[in-house]
Amino acid sequence: TPCEHSFPTRRSSDLFPRIPIIAMSASLSDVDLAAIISSFKLQTPLLLQSDSFNRPNISYSIKMKRSDQHGLEMLLEFLKERPGECGIIYTATTSQCEWVAEQLRSLRLKVVVCHGVRSPHRRSGPVID
Repeated sequence: TPCEHSFPTRRSSDLFPRIPIIAMSASLSDVDLAAIISSFKLQTPLLLQSDSFNRPNISYSIKMKRSDQHGLEMLLEFLKERPGECGIIYTATTSQCEWVAEQLRSLRLKVVVCHGVRSPHRRSGPVID
């Protein structure tokens, strides 16, 4: 069936150049996938496909932050609600990754930084500090 969604006429990356795009679907035909890639003018999209995305142990949350400090405060509140648990924090830039890690370490939280700017030696080894 043809894609029935209405996509913006301007590229999302034009409107929000620093915001990554994620599209998720429980069932998506090849025609709809092609329409999404075309509509958003995605050059090299990363496609992850699975028989099921039903993962009861994984949740996604997107919240607006007013500043990096505000984002850190929301993150700390989130972590306080989950003592002893672990997780992955995604940031838009390497510098944000390093800043968040530094802030969390200053609170004596165990943090591992993993990004493409890690030294070749660190990238080839285990991701543990």
